[in-house]
Amino acid sequence: MLARLSSLGGNSLKDTTRIIMERTLRKDVQCRFSLLGRRPPKLAFRGTRLCTTIIAAVRARTKMDIVDIERCISRYLAGAADREGGRRQRHDK
Repeated sequence: MLARLSSLGGNSLKDTTRIIMERTLRKDVQCRFSLLGRRPPKLAFRGTRLCTTIIAAVRARTKMDIVDIERCISRYLAGAADREGGRRQRHDK
């Protein structure tokens, strides 16, 4: 799985993280997680096996530090609610 995820592509840390996260988690699942899960009802993504695998795949592709990868994952998860038309629904209310 690690080899397959790291081969998905991307030219930068942000791009690689986005591609891998899109392929592994649907929007409704992304919305349930934050990196640390500090505020309910969010769950911590950091302690999952999938997070460890994603970090390893991104690191194999980009050679970046774990802290930078986690920061990128955190930002990606924070914007999950606005994807796939979510921002428009939020503004139309």
